[in-house]
Amino acid sequence: MPSNDDRSFTERAADFLDSIGLEDLTEDYREENNAGDDRLADAFDPLPDALAEVPEVHEVNKVNTHRDGDDILVPVVPVIFEDAGEPAMDTVWDVGGTTLEAIHSVFEEF
Repeated sequence: MPSNDDRSFTERAADFLDSIGLEDLTEDYREENNAGDDRLADAFDPLPDALAEVPEVHEVNKVNTHRDGDDILVPVVPVIFEDAGEPAMDTVWDVGGTTLEAIHSVFEEF
C-alpha cells in the first residue's frame, strides 16, 4: 500500500470521506483514474528520452450526461517534456498518440 506521501491530496480526501461514510456524496472516478494511470505507465515503459516523467491522469471531469443517463467523462493528462522550450512536432504527435491510445479503452464507454 502506498504511503500517504505517494498519494495525492484528492485521493487522501476521498479516503477520508469514505471512512466517515460519505463516499457516495459525489462521483470521484478513482477507478477510471487509476486504470488510466496503469495504462499510461505500461505505454511509457521505458520512458522516452523526450519526457521528464510518465504522464498520469491528473483528474477526470464529468462534462455532461448522455441521454441514457451515463456520464460523459474527460480525462486530463498533463505531459511534462524533458527539455525547456518547444518540443519537436513529431515528438508531440508521438507522445499525444501514445497517451490517447493508452487511455482510450478506459474512457471509451463514457
